[in-house]
Amino acid sequence: MQLIDEQHLEDPSAGTRRMSKYVRRKTGIKIGRKRVRRVMRLKGIEAIYPQKRTTIPGGPSGIYPYRLRVRL
Repeated sequence: MQLIDEQHLEDPSAGTRRMSKYVRRKTGIKIGRKRVRRVMRLKGIEAIYPQKRTTIPGGPSGIYPYRLRVRL
C-alpha cells in the first residue's frame, strides 16, 4: 500500500497496469492488477488523465435550433 501511495504521488497518471509493474520491479513480489486496483480503490487513488470529449458544443456542424418547441 505504501509503495502504491508513494508512486501515485510521483506519477499520478499511472493506472493499475503501470502501478502493478512498478511494484513487481521494486519488490520482486508477484502482485496482480486486480489486487492493485482494489488497493487503489481502498485508498481513494485514481489515475489522472484527460477525459473523453464525446460532445463538443458548437462543433464543426454548429448548433441547430430546437424545432419541436411548442410556441404559444
